[in-house]
Amino acid sequence: MRFDLTDAPPEPLPDALVGNVYRCQGGNKTAFWVVVAADDRGVVCLGIDREGAITSSANYGRHVFEGYPWQRFPIGRVTEMPDLSFRVEWLG
Repeated sequence: MRFDLTDAPPEPLPDALVGNVYRCQGGNKTAFWVVVAADDRGVVCLGIDREGAITSSANYGRHVFEGYPWQRFPIGRVTEMPDLSFRVEWLG
C-alpha cells in the first residue's frame, strides 16, 4: 500500500516566505495577504480581495509568521513570486 502525495502542499521553509498566502484576520476588503518580500527581521505583504485585486499593503515582523504564539500558517503559495522580475522604463 502507498499514499499518493502528488498534490501535497510543500512544507514552508523559514527562508522561503516569499509567495506564501495567508488568510487576513479581520479586514474590510482584504481577504488574503501575499508575501512579496522578506528579510531576517521583516515581511512585506500585499493585501488582496477575493477577486485577486490589490487592496492594501502591510509590513510585519518576521516573528508573526514564524514565532509562537503569533505564528500564522500559509493556506496557499504563489509559486512564481520569487522569480518575478519587473522592468522599469525610465521617463525622460
